Amino acid sequence: MIQRLKRLITDINLFSTLVVQLPLRRYQTAAANAVIQSCLRGAGLDFLWVFPRQSGKDETIAQLCVFLLTLFQRTEASIVHVYPTQQQCQIGITRLEQRLNNALTLGNAWCKAQPPRRGLGSAQVAFFSGHPQTKPEGATANLLLIINETQDQLEHVIERRFTPMRASTNATALFVGTVRTTSDYLWRIKTRLEALQAADGIQRVFLVTPDDIAPENPFYADFVANQIALKGRHHPSVKTELFNEPLDTSQGLFPPRRQQLMRGRHPRLDRPQPGELYLATIDVGGQDEAATAAGAELANPGRDYTVCTVFRVVFPPAFPPVNGGVGGAAPVDGWAGGAAPVDGWAGGAAPVDGGAGGAAPVDGWAGGAAPVDGGAGGAAPVDGWAGGAAPVDGGAGGAAPVDGWAGGAAPVDGWVGGAAPVDGGVGGAAPVDGWAGGAAPVDGGIGGLGIGPGYELVDVMVDQGTRHFQDMPGRPSLFARLVAYLNHWQVSAIVCDASGVGQGIADALSRALHRPILRFDFAGPGKKARLGNDFIALIETGRFKMYASEDSDQWWFYEQVRFCAYQLAEGQPLERALRWGVPPTARTFPPAGEGTAGSLPVHDDRLLSAALVAEADRAYRAGELFLTTGQSTVIRPNQPEETWY
Repeated sequence: MIQRLKRLITDINLFSTLVVQLPLRRYQTAAANAVIQSCLRGAGLDFLWVFPRQSGKDETIAQLCVFLLTLFQRTEASIVHVYPTQQQCQIGITRLEQRLNNALTLGNAWCKAQPPRRGLGSAQVAFFSGHPQTKPEGATANLLLIINETQDQLEHVIERRFTPMRASTNATALFVGTVRTTSDYLWRIKTRLEALQAADGIQRVFLVTPDDIAPENPFYADFVANQIALKGRHHPSVKTELFNEPLDTSQGLFPPRRQQLMRGRHPRLDRPQPGELYLATIDVGGQDEAATAAGAELANPGRDYTVCTVFRVVFPPAFPPVNGGVGGAAPVDGWAGGAAPVDGWAGGAAPVDGGAGGAAPVDGWAGGAAPVDGGAGGAAPVDGWAGGAAPVDGGAGGAAPVDGWAGGAAPVDGWVGGAAPVDGGVGGAAPVDGWAGGAAPVDGGIGGLGIGPGYELVDVMVDQGTRHFQDMPGRPSLFARLVAYLNHWQVSAIVCDASGVGQGIADALSRALHRPILRFDFAGPGKKARLGNDFIALIETGRFKMYASEDSDQWWFYEQVRFCAYQLAEGQPLERALRWGVPPTARTFPPAGEGTAGSLPVHDDRLLSAALVAEADRAYRAGELFLTTGQSTVIRPNQPEETWY
């Protein structure tokens, strides 16, 4: 019997199963046992636990503390547990109290305040906040020092105030947390301990991944799969909080891989197409007092722009894909739609006389219909040019072509963009399982997911400095321009910046237009951080696409994307910690034809306007916004009407 009791209180696996009666899993007991052995031997080792979110990190700590308190209750053993905030301390205390209410220690635990302590016999756990104003003088961690949520702790506070508590006994230290960035406290500890681990072979870093958890907890595997479907595998929160992959903030919020995901294949449009659904987003800039006429020089040429962006809403196909295809048709040899291309032409048939998609063009025009007055696709352009802007020297979108090719670059081997795709990929990048972008679609969604509609950016209106409500000679007010533009596009819903100067425009539009208008306050607590996270989720799941037509508006959009930087506030979850935007000092040299030889400031108004589509998507998925197309029809009876006398 005595031997069995000894085993019970010296084996964390048996202890959690028979005493606490909440069995720890293998990945938890392996990490806990390493710390216990160091405490028992007085080895004074440092350990790092990196667990994915909600995978049992704090449960393991609580049971570890109960185990050590039970084992050392006849000694003056002291454990110090440090959280970033007092609120987190209280949560940790509550969990420890619950685990102390077990069959072996029930009624024997005690509690004291200032600082909060819980103990058994002579052993105790003291809780502190890592806040710089915390005063933990006099406390000792002679058995174990636990630094929880290390990624949110201030290194100088921990090293100056808490690390010396280990000195009298060379106590063991346990750092616990979730990966955030390559420059935070946790990652520096990981780098240091991995070097020691490589030198002496003693495991100090326990890095748990979803692959370690899934065999023992299939529910967690389902949760991870759902998060990937919702946000994308490379979303910052998925990478850091689930897969323990750090962010490199030096790369900017939109590194080249994410920029590539933004690139669509659709052209810019100049008018709505029949049967399609559109919505608009507006980022409002200030007005300039010098904007008194058309072409007037602004008093502040560097001020922000007002940007109104129009999106085509593309709903997933009605039928789920088969074997990863789109719209219910299994791809053949990696080609969506079930038919491999013939002679390199999608759709199975080569074009006739320069037509596209296997259909003979009319008079040499793809799509079977000649354009009107030089426009594209049978729709009359503005001033005769599709997209609203005349090309230069025959080029497209205001840029002179090279060797007769719009966009300034001749194709290579017949591929526009200068690089042939690899194995059917797009833009020179090999797809995964035949899918461009590396991810096969799920449930027929746009760009890989059936979690909501896709949003294709099809047009943009840009204005700088125009008076908001006052018409000037040759220069209508901003409000009048917006109303005309939104009516032209027949948008079904609008998301409007309602922070600062945007409030007046949002109010006026809500009175003038009979359609849903969602107001968004960038200054609201956590609003911009949430918008950034949601926008990244749209990009990572392939549901945001910028038009492919190369013009000045597209160039400036990608410049703002390229310059967008970000930081993560300490002590907050990623959903509220994201601080993002183009630095105020950012400048770039515009492309040829912009009318200036010097550098120009890079704003973030085009980017913010585009990002507001994520708010529309959030409202749609939350049931706050309805997006649908409707047509009127007459319902005729199946039987002739009877005459009643």
